[in-house]
Amino acid sequence: MASLKYSYQALDANGEVKNGEIDAPNSEAAFSLIHRSGLTPIEIRLMRTGWLEFLTRDMSFGPVLGSEAKVTFLRDLATFLNAGLPLDTALSLTRETCEKDRAENLIKSVQTRVREGASLAVALMAQEDTGITQAYIAQIALAEESGTLGDTLQRLADEEKRAQDFNTRLRSALTYPAILMIAVVAALLLVVLVVMPEFEPMFEGAGTKLPALTRAMMGFGAFLAKVWWLIPLFALAVPAISVWAKKSDVRRLQLDRWLLSRPFVVQMLIMPDFIRFARSLGSALEGGQALDAAMAGAIAGLKNHALKEKLNKALEAIRNGGRIAAQMSDPVYPVVLRQMTLVGEETGRLGIMLMKAGDHLAEKYETRLERFLALLGPILTLVSGAIVALLIGSVVMGMMSVNDFTQ
Repeated sequence: MASLKYSYQALDANGEVKNGEIDAPNSEAAFSLIHRSGLTPIEIRLMRTGWLEFLTRDMSFGPVLGSEAKVTFLRDLATFLNAGLPLDTALSLTRETCEKDRAENLIKSVQTRVREGASLAVALMAQEDTGITQAYIAQIALAEESGTLGDTLQRLADEEKRAQDFNTRLRSALTYPAILMIAVVAALLLVVLVVMPEFEPMFEGAGTKLPALTRAMMGFGAFLAKVWWLIPLFALAVPAISVWAKKSDVRRLQLDRWLLSRPFVVQMLIMPDFIRFARSLGSALEGGQALDAAMAGAIAGLKNHALKEKLNKALEAIRNGGRIAAQMSDPVYPVVLRQMTLVGEETGRLGIMLMKAGDHLAEKYETRLERFLALLGPILTLVSGAIVALLIGSVVMGMMSVNDFTQ
């Protein structure tokens, strides 16, 4: 079997993050090789380029564990482990609760790896497209080392359930505005591309000067008729540019730095990373993990590369004797996170204070999003009404102008 190249991030025995590349026939073999070298894998990715990316991409529809199945898997496994059952037995009982064959086969494969001596985190990371994020796997790895696997799995299940409920509310809140905007855009295209051209011969034959609004709509329709192909091209270009930017580590870092420098983007898009970092680090510290190792694992689960860069510099300073509160004083970090870190370090309750900071940030984030969506609906309704009024007004004013001329 031909070897593939993987990039990986792992923790050594001292808790330091190691990055590297390795050749292996599949992800499972790659994880075995990394684990045998004395490292604890945190993240591994297939380095795909050109045709390799097309030929090796996952052709299945969605992850093996969807949102609900993921919550069930984590919660059931946590329940059995907290009841005192060994991991192998807990996996067997969890597998019996699965409703889908793909999920059952996944757990069976994980159980086989565990029986061979692998940890739960390594066994999960060796699977393809499980639906369990690298952030969760990193926390599971830390929990196994600290002996708090059951409690951590329960916390992850609760966190996933909260995220799932919020996403459901978010989709429901966005449904009406989305349908409204689609209807308005469809009405706009119908009027300027179909209705207005039908009236154009009558308007021109009348020989009168049309109102400015009518002329503007007719001109806009003529323009769209010539460049209509730009609309689907633009719709395809936006995600294509996003994929292109993320393929290169340099471009991805530059994009993430730009996003991190925009306060509104931070509040709406990057805040989940701060929440994830605070909760992961706090949970690991409460489980007895050393600060540097816990922080390295928490950083590995983040999505924004610029934030990971900042935190890795902070981690290096901490390893050289610096205090975490001093490293977290950068204004890019939320005020609550900075304050809770300072208080936690001074009182010796850093883990608890970080978890409280994560919960506080999550509550504020959800409230902010809900308020934004609550305002978005009425604003879109007003904008849509204005657009429809302009469309109808342009046609009516044109007809009235022709009628006045003929009289």
